Amino acid sequence: MTTHQEIISMPPRDLLNWLEKTFTVELPDDIVTTDDLIATKKLLLRLTRLYDYIMDLLNYAELEVREKKRNGEKCEYEDMIDKRKFIDNKASAIKHDREGLSRAITVYTKYIDELKCTGGL
Repeated sequence: MTTHQEIISMPPRDLLNWLEKTFTVELPDDIVTTDDLIATKKLLLRLTRLYDYIMDLLNYAELEVREKKRNGEKCEYEDMIDKRKFIDNKASAIKHDREGLSRAITVYTKYIDELKCTGGL
């Protein structure tokens, strides 16, 4: 397993590629069946774990930015600023995906409840 420090030490372009490969997930287009709902709930939990991990990674990046600045390592500091931004952007994307899935689940469950109330189920 790769440590946070090893990840943070990657060159900026390699880190960006790693983030895309590791944290990009395929989202469902819609929830129309209970099987879709179950799969979406599992994906929501997976995204929650990914979000927790990437936020830890962001914390490590914050520490590295501060250390590089204090040590006067200009080029390394600038690279860490970029890396921190890459991680922050991916964290925002994951959070956005989680919120979207959560809303989709809510809409589906309200729709099913409405069908039950109107006798449509």
